Amino acid sequence: MKRQQQQNYNDPTIDQYRAFHGMLCSPKTASSCVQSFRRNNGCIFFGPSTEVMNTDGTPNRRHSKFYCSDYSKTLSTTWYYLLCIAAGFSLCTYLGYTDFMDGREFVEEVDISSDEKLLKSVAYPNEIQVTDAVLAYVKKHIMDDDNDTTLRLKRRFEYNFKMVYCNVIMLHFVSPPRTGREGEGEVLHLVEIYRFGHPIIGWLASILRVVVGFVMGMSNLLSPSSWKMGGNYAKHGNIPKKKYA
Repeated sequence: MKRQQQQNYNDPTIDQYRAFHGMLCSPKTASSCVQSFRRNNGCIFFGPSTEVMNTDGTPNRRHSKFYCSDYSKTLSTTWYYLLCIAAGFSLCTYLGYTDFMDGREFVEEVDISSDEKLLKSVAYPNEIQVTDAVLAYVKKHIMDDDNDTTLRLKRRFEYNFKMVYCNVIMLHFVSPPRTGREGEGEVLHLVEIYRFGHPIIGWLASILRVVVGFVMGMSNLLSPSSWKMGGNYAKHGNIPKKKYA
């Protein structure tokens, strides 16, 4: 069955990814986008903006309730919709309260060291950005299988979900094919960095993320079809803090 799904797979279009990240898309689009990250064991990382870190790289205790989450082994179409609805993003987009700020696909994948601006938010470049610590986390995910950890930027998106005071950047990175599986093609990774502009909304969202993460982990653990996959949730303290800007 899995081999058949691989054969029937088609890469999502830029418009499908735009709808997917806007949290309002068809089940077919959602399934295709989720599969694009999971089919070759890509890293799916969600994390808060750098405001959770002090300038010296230590955790900001005021924001210690925020967590980073690794959904590499747990994200599915069902859980995608649960996150969309529970966080209010789908309703926000449906009512027209979502600003689409950026959406680009690079014909030639970008060397991330050549243009660091692409790793930062257009609206809040000093707060919402993919830091060296986050990139190190993605590379660690790749290294687990002894693979080439070179990362290049494939796509970037940015949204402002105004009704829930949330700005998000979504970046797609690619790494070389996995060792011994060159026929599978490049591995696609997703990194989302978000910022809640209202402290109460941010506090509620942090609780929601912990609850949803726990339920996803338990569901994955209790599912016989995914016992071999396991789950992985990372508190921001497990990411190399000293590399945060």
